[in-house]
Amino acid sequence: MKSDANISIHTAETETALFQQLVLDAEDHAHISLSENLESYLVFLLQRFHKNADGLYEPMALKHLHTETESGRARQDELRDTGDSCLILAGLFPEQAKRRMVNVSYFVRLGRSSYHSLACSLKQSHAELYQHICLGFGAMLDVLHVIHGFTHKQHILTPMDAFELWQQTGSQRALIQINQGRSAVPVRSHQRRLF
Repeated sequence: MKSDANISIHTAETETALFQQLVLDAEDHAHISLSENLESYLVFLLQRFHKNADGLYEPMALKHLHTETESGRARQDELRDTGDSCLILAGLFPEQAKRRMVNVSYFVRLGRSSYHSLACSLKQSHAELYQHICLGFGAMLDVLHVIHGFTHKQHILTPMDAFELWQQTGSQRALIQINQGRSAVPVRSHQRRLF
């Protein structure tokens, strides 16, 4: 990677290596170390959405409801696609929440719910991966927020979105943003969590 004060240019032999380096740089910048499974999933997710972002334009609630009419492999694919779309939207395009008149936490809840439902419908080896993604959603969002920040310098979350994200996922980047507020003191409620 070549670096200037404001510009970073990544070079790599393959597209996968390029996305891997981007994720590793974002992890380093965020002081996060994703597990190998989460890191690999994020790399391939970015690569997939780089090639085809059509799923991001669909209403997520309808997409999620559609999974109820499906069964078997089709349902699993729909759940994964919904979870993936929500992760990308909340992480790289949080401004879409405002355009769609929802909070970023809407994408977080729907995405985690989709991954959780997917984990419950799979055999153990694959179920563990998607349950791990559900639980690691906040850390993956932090990495995606750093990637977003490489090209956008302003905060990507409103103070309320940052607070809700911290409440739901324990996002450390959201907590940092909250603490940069004037005199706010965040307090985590002890709500019963589904995941």
